[in-house]
Amino acid sequence: MRPTYLTPTSESIERLIAEIFAVGAIGYVALDRHGEIVMRAKVTAGTSVETNFYEEYFVNPTVIRLTSRRGAIDCGGLSHVAVAYGDFTQVVVPTKSGHISLGVAKSTDVEALVASVRAVAEGHEDM
Repeated sequence: MRPTYLTPTSESIERLIAEIFAVGAIGYVALDRHGEIVMRAKVTAGTSVETNFYEEYFVNPTVIRLTSRRGAIDCGGLSHVAVAYGDFTQVVVPTKSGHISLGVAKSTDVEALVASVRAVAEGHEDM
């Protein structure tokens, strides 16, 4: 079964997602925990649930793997990847169990956002 924006998950994951949304102007949050995808959206920016699922399941893990390996060579590791689409920026933050993906306005201070989201995620065993 492919997840939707309403697919049920654990209370602790819902709490983590709520805390991430509370960080600031975030329109979309997805979590990949060991290949299990949970997506929540306040704003979909014209994207579909299906394409978002494929991005979280195939694209973002691949991007994280490639950029993590490159970052490990001589760049001090990988903090995050930001992809600027036409209407928004997708920020992908690697975690021990997968990644956190955020859809934000293009004007967002990505460095500050990533620091805040990492601080929230550190308080949760699930990530």
